[in-house]
Amino acid sequence: ECTEVKHYIVFILTFCYYTTLPQLFQRNTNIGSKRNWMEEGLFSSLYNYGWKPTNETLLEKSETSLLASLTEPYQLEMIQVGGFAINTLKMGPIDAPPLVLIHGFGSGLGQWVRNLDYLSRRYRIYACDLLGFGRSSRPSFTGTTVSEAETYFLVVLHKWLEALKIGPYTFCAHSMGAYLATVYLLTYENHNCIKLILADPWGFPEQTDPKKPRSWKYSLAITVASSFSPLTALRAAGPYGYSLFTSIRSDLIGKFEDLDDPTVFAKYIYHANAQVPAGEDAFSKLQQAFAWAREPLIHRMPSLDKKIPVVFVYGENTWMDKQAGFHLKKTMVDHSIKLVVIPDAGHHVMIDNYDMFNRVMRNIIDEL
Repeated sequence: ECTEVKHYIVFILTFCYYTTLPQLFQRNTNIGSKRNWMEEGLFSSLYNYGWKPTNETLLEKSETSLLASLTEPYQLEMIQVGGFAINTLKMGPIDAPPLVLIHGFGSGLGQWVRNLDYLSRRYRIYACDLLGFGRSSRPSFTGTTVSEAETYFLVVLHKWLEALKIGPYTFCAHSMGAYLATVYLLTYENHNCIKLILADPWGFPEQTDPKKPRSWKYSLAITVASSFSPLTALRAAGPYGYSLFTSIRSDLIGKFEDLDDPTVFAKYIYHANAQVPAGEDAFSKLQQAFAWAREPLIHRMPSLDKKIPVVFVYGENTWMDKQAGFHLKKTMVDHSIKLVVIPDAGHHVMIDNYDMFNRVMRNIIDEL
């Protein structure tokens, strides 16, 4: 009952955030405008320093605490590309085969914390916070189309990869990151990617039965989720945001019980998403009903360079549709496409069963 009450509180706060109160103060509630009434003007001090219990310093501290669990040496660097700072982690022998890691929606480079030690002993790792996420720059997104949203991420991603000045690399990307990595390879021909690993990818299947009758609760949830940035409720809840977040995603604590502070990952994810949204707003133009892409990759991926082997890695219990991967493996007969299912893992396959994921990654990368 307590959790249900918290959910109602989040809904009420979100409703006030975007409707009643903005109208009272005649503020712009358009999602394309990144400075809403709670982030500017008369109430900026209350929002930024009181109601919202986070800032860039707390995000950086939570990232440092999370990465403190690593045993291998690593380097963090803000790489300047195109006028923006991209938070970058480098790890592993400089002369080892390069492995580029791209995180999923609502996350950052810290999501690979369970994999970095193991993989860095054999590969040179380059991981980043995508533009608009984590500790990277968060320029406002004011576009309205899928193309504009993809461009928001990919132009800077391309410049970042160029700035790394690395040789042929393996691309491993998770969820939304897998979508962006695939579109990147479809868009840019002058890349050095020699293998693409899609970890529980988002954005591949078509929306199933969009006209099928749904319950009013489902319809309301989808309408709300499609009306504004997906994590607005987290920020609207202010000082109650973290407790609400952990009550809904208590598994993020349970999966790190072996650490001195089991809450370290949950705190990192909270602070990464309680900041002013930017990449999140761009993502909102890529998705429909949250779970589906407006331009699903199942129709676009056949244009991928045939020289790039692709491996889909799904969690056995994921909420993602594995059938899209099976379909592409069956139909893209002139491409090298494989599919692996990790047991005892859900969508966060690199965390849920990280031991097996790490071994699978090594086998995939080392395979000729």
